[in-house]
Amino acid sequence: WYQRRVREAVVSTQSTGEVDDESELATVLLDYAASILPTLATAIGGAKFAPYYKMFLPLLLPKNNLCKKNWASGTVAEMIQKTGPAVTPFAETLLNYFLKGMKDSSPDVVSNCVFGIGALAEACGPALAGQYPKFLEVLAPLLKENGDGRTMDNVLGAVARMIKTQPDAVNLSLVLPAFVQWLPLREDMEENVTVYSCLRYLLGAGALNTHLPALVPIFAAELSNRKVGEEGRAELAQIMTAVMTGYPDLMKNFGQDDLAKLQGLLVNNGS
Repeated sequence: WYQRRVREAVVSTQSTGEVDDESELATVLLDYAASILPTLATAIGGAKFAPYYKMFLPLLLPKNNLCKKNWASGTVAEMIQKTGPAVTPFAETLLNYFLKGMKDSSPDVVSNCVFGIGALAEACGPALAGQYPKFLEVLAPLLKENGDGRTMDNVLGAVARMIKTQPDAVNLSLVLPAFVQWLPLREDMEENVTVYSCLRYLLGAGALNTHLPALVPIFAAELSNRKVGEEGRAELAQIMTAVMTGYPDLMKNFGQDDLAKLQGLLVNNGS
């Protein structure tokens, strides 16, 4: 999606008459690079790709130019996902870049950097677990009324990645009330798989009990939401099946027609 945002930024610049053929060509090249670098990391493997960060990072972390910042922040975040634990030696540089980017005036840059923090936490595992309180401290203010929808979705995705990666490093009693408050996701539907797989994990660990009365209606409604995506709905189906089996009292507020519809959705989504 950030590639699309880059193109939109260029169109906006064109409307002001401040763009020329050279910048248009540069944008096309950026789009290609945005798809090639993460793909290359996947193709050759994270361990073999990681040494190239020394060469790529100085080129990928521009200090100015909104178009390039949008592109770079998203590309670097996706590269981290594809590189995995081998990115750990570069964690400090990347973390500083993302934390600085979260103060940017562009919502797209902020959203990309939030996603990057979650990807970095997931990739580096225990190496960054000690910094989770700092991450949560800078992420929390982004969850607010009239906040940027995509950024807020990416905050929930980042927190979900931390919980699944190092659950003991997250104070669930403090984090979960806010996490639950801002569900369901608004714009970045790709993060549904991450969020709901985390909630399924927490349900199995018995950590969601006090939040289930608020969550069950969300789960049931989102199970029929095609925007959630097939994988996201499959996660929801597993959650709802476990709830109906283990917490039948929570289903008493559902009428017979609603329960029949819900059962049909569970069957359709593979549960």
